[in-house]
Amino acid sequence: MKKIIVYSFVLLFLTTLLNINTIELKSQFFSNEIGKEHDLLHNFTGEWYQIGNYTNSEGKSTSAKGTIKGEVILGGAICKLQSLQANTISLNESMILIGYDKSLQKYFFHGYDREGNLPSTYLGDFDKITKKINFETYMIDIKGNKIRSTLELWFEREDKFMYKITVFEVDKKTVIAEVANIKVTNKTNENSKEKIKEKSKKQK
Repeated sequence: MKKIIVYSFVLLFLTTLLNINTIELKSQFFSNEIGKEHDLLHNFTGEWYQIGNYTNSEGKSTSAKGTIKGEVILGGAICKLQSLQANTISLNESMILIGYDKSLQKYFFHGYDREGNLPSTYLGDFDKITKKINFETYMIDIKGNKIRSTLELWFEREDKFMYKITVFEVDKKTVIAEVANIKVTNKTNENSKEKIKEKSKKQK
């Protein structure tokens, strides 16, 4: 009887230990800790001036100007870009979330706006040669057809980043959005420094 109790205890202990190791292994496998891929997200922080050109399905083009603010959230896991754009007929607020999913080994791009017209979810890879993140998704047109869409995101220089969205239909491809973002925070700081210098000179 004692032997049975001892064996039962040992079996229970080993089962518990195995379950703990399995849970730990799963948590490590699906871990999404901050890594070197997330460093890229910090480049988008700050205040930006934004100008975009857009083309609808009928080929009509419009342009819009606005501002965009970038910040990293969740300990650096995600970059949030919030913008406000205006054209001749409307005002549009949008938000972009960019991050890196280690389990998929892909960057992701989620776009949201008030009208819900943007292709909203992309997955992509960073190209070390071109220094671009090349995203891809599929969207559904008004007829229910599945259409491929790509999004290129890159820095032309340290204080300017671009993104371009292209839609590939059966017989044509259309750049539906091309947006330039120029950092304004540094310029503001430089102007403030110049004003301080001028005041100091006058006081002397």
